Amino acid sequence: MIVFIAMVLTAGIAAYVILSTGSQLEIKADATGTQTIQEVSTGLKISTIEGHNTSGLIDKIVIIITPKAGSPDIDLDGTLIELSNTVQKYVLTYSSAYWVNGKSGLEDLFDADAFSSVASEFGIIVLKDDDSSRNQNMPVINRGDSVM
Repeated sequence: MIVFIAMVLTAGIAAYVILSTGSQLEIKADATGTQTIQEVSTGLKISTIEGHNTSGLIDKIVIIITPKAGSPDIDLDGTLIELSNTVQKYVLTYSSAYWVNGKSGLEDLFDADAFSSVASEFGIIVLKDDDSSRNQNMPVINRGDSVM
């Protein structure tokens, strides 16, 4: 009888250890999956890049971006754009002085007031903002938005 009780206790302890380990692994797997989804889905999708050419030189560039599917809100105020070739490198930061609501219609994209004459600044032209949450002082884009 004592041997039987010892076997039952041992089996119970073994079952507890197995279930506890399985539960811990499930929690770790869930956390890893959530982190992986955030890392994969966070970011911007570049759909178009166009340049304005005058006398053989590109003087204005437009980059159309949207958030990746599943991406959280992205604050463009803290975004840096790096443009470089073999000779020059420019790092641009957002300037709220160059904000254009393009939803109202633009005749010529490159005539918009979104282009800074300072080589270290960029502006934003709003193409699509379904929830009307964008403004020049809070250039945060979210699902469904499209800006230049």
